[in-house]
Amino acid sequence: MNKVNYHLLKPNVNITPDLFGKMISLLNEMQRVIINSPSDEQNTAYISYENAPFGAKLTLKEFEETEKLKYYKLPRSRVLVECDKTDNITIYILQTALQDLKVRIYNTKLKCLLPVNPTIVDCTTYTSENHEKAVSVMEKFDLAAVFLLNNSYNYYAVSKNDQSVHFVNDNLLYHLITTESEPPKTNEFSYKVADNLEDFVRKFDFELIPTDFYKYYKRSFKIMNFSGFNIKNPGRKVFVKPYILNFDDDKYDFFKIAWDESALLFMDKIRKGETLNDTILRILREELKICNDYVGATVARIVEYDLDRNNVLTPRLILRIFVEGANLSEEQKAQKDRTWISFDQVKKPNRI
Repeated sequence: MNKVNYHLLKPNVNITPDLFGKMISLLNEMQRVIINSPSDEQNTAYISYENAPFGAKLTLKEFEETEKLKYYKLPRSRVLVECDKTDNITIYILQTALQDLKVRIYNTKLKCLLPVNPTIVDCTTYTSENHEKAVSVMEKFDLAAVFLLNNSYNYYAVSKNDQSVHFVNDNLLYHLITTESEPPKTNEFSYKVADNLEDFVRKFDFELIPTDFYKYYKRSFKIMNFSGFNIKNPGRKVFVKPYILNFDDDKYDFFKIAWDESALLFMDKIRKGETLNDTILRILREELKICNDYVGATVARIVEYDLDRNNVLTPRLILRIFVEGANLSEEQKAQKDRTWISFDQVKKPNRI
């Protein structure tokens, strides 16, 4: 049976035997998961599952290669995971059990981390009759399936031409699978959502990737809007609360530099003639002067309200603006907290 290898790691941080022990303890607490740690195999554990024909081997190892990927460096000490190609349980179990330790899963075939969210499936260890048909259809469009939203036909696939990541039209894909018709020439089969797999994973983790094909088909998705407001032309006064998060290469995470009660939180409004994109760029470039562009932004589903100077009840959109290389002045550095706040540490409403 074909084997597939993954690595468990923390970006730029070596996995220690103590941390490996904590990982095994957490896995042992999972229901219907069986752990065997032979006394004669140091830093090794075997995973199996009730009523499942396969399992996996976990081994803490020192690796020679420490290549620097775009956003992080592979540490020397990592956990090698060896599982069957048809094993559709192990990766989900690892993602679910180890989230609190912020341990990430590295796909050695794709050469990228897997997204944190376990509801997106890694196609490397996914099999089904219709999946194989879907893979065959995508190949005819020069696309290789890499991720799939669970219980759907929403695939993300790598272009064989330039390694960019495309979002595949789930409805058209299903039509082609079920009718078994020859794929037509069309530009409606997929669209690009990321420059490469690393770019895709980082953006997907922070809800900057579309999960509904037609919502952003032939539209910009640099701002993911969950509020329902018309962010190009609100047609009324709308306040904005722009939380700003800067990417930290060392920790492979976004950290808040402007948040509630911070002096850098620049409360404003979408001014006359502006789109929300214009407002964001103005705040970053002219008001705070910390960068010229942003990676992406989200608009929360939850909308706040406040009274304007004329005592008129006015909605306020809650933004999360993700930037890279924010250039803070000495005064701005002094204004923010001594330690940045991780995105995961901030209490936030759903879908912000």
